[in-house]
Formats: sequence, C-alpha cells, structure tokens
Amino acid sequence: MELADLESVAKQHLAHLPAGFFGSLGERFLVAYYRTYLTSPVAVALIVEVDGQPVGYLVGTVDEASHRQHVIRLERTRLAITGLWCMAMRPQIVPRFVRTRLRKYGRAIRLSVHRNARSQRPRRLGVLHHIAITSTKQRCGLGSELVSKFVSIGQIHSVEAFQLLTHTSNQSAKRFYLKHGWSVKDEISDNDGEEWVLMTC
Repeated sequence: MELADLESVAKQHLAHLPAGFFGSLGERFLVAYYRTYLTSPVAVALIVEVDGQPVGYLVGTVDEASHRQHVIRLERTRLAITGLWCMAMRPQIVPRFVRTRLRKYGRAIRLSVHRNARSQRPRRLGVLHHIAITSTKQRCGLGSELVSKFVSIGQIHSVEAFQLLTHTSNQSAKRFYLKHGWSVKDEISDNDGEEWVLMTC
C-alpha cells in the first residue's frame, strides 16, 4: 500500500466495513487513519490488484504494542485534528464519541507519556486489523492470499502469536479463518456494545 492508495482504501472501508465508529467519521478521517499504517515501522499494509486495479486490502501489525505507541506519540495530533473536524461536520456522532471513547483515548495517551521504559516488554503480538475484498472479486482466493502474506511477514518478524476480531454475526468470515488455521479463543464486547469473536493463530 502507498499514499496514492489511501483514498481507494478509505472508500473500500466505507463499502465493506461501515458499522464502526471510524467509518462514521467519513472518508477524510479514514485516509488519516490508514496513513498510520504506512508511517509505522511495525505495520503491514497490503493491496491486492487485478488487471492493475486495486480490489482489496489488508492492514495489521507485527508488534501491536509498538504500533500503538507509534500512533499515540507521532500520529495523535494529526488524527485528533482530523477527527475533530469530521465530528464538527457530523455533530450527531459527538455523544457517541464522548460516551464510548473520550476517556479511553485520554487514558491511553497518559499511559504512553508516563510509560516506564524499563518495564517488561510484552510478547510480540501480530494483529490483523482490517481486510476487505471488492464484492465482485470475492471467493477468488484473494483474501486467502492476503492473510497468508500477512502471517508470513509476521513470522519473518518473530511474531509470537496472531489475533483478529470478527463480528459474531459474520459466520462466513469465521468459517474462512477456521479454514486457514485460526481458532476461536473468546467472545468479547467493544465500546459500542457490539459482540466480536476473538480468533488466534
């Protein structure tokens, strides 16, 4: 994935993953959000093309803790400014942000600022964050290719475990990952009360 791909990726996110809070902020915020995967040294950002046209993408990390630190320390101002602008354009989502995310984000920033550099380093965890394939190109093996590539990159970087979340209602996604060697570890709820299946590999 390159900077020139970000607008296309944001559009694909809105088409295939519209329910989340980031999607409600709109395309401008999504471009800024996906840009963090290009600037992070521990992120994976892949595009799959057919006949020279992008038809899918995957983003994830090969060291989740380090990626979060990167976003908080180096990208938080850009994301905050973009997010505030987007909420100003969509004031109806402000109560949702205050209710579900304001305190969480503030706590994460405080912990990052006061983090003890000598604290024990967490295990190297790889997380598959988002994957989408254009509807006309699904069931062609492109998703399998992306996931396989992500895991291979993670193994090169000594990832100790991989994980992802898929919505409990998305049974086809769950079957897809089970077929590719992932297993169900838990079921959890997010800030919006949505139910997710935690899968590991």
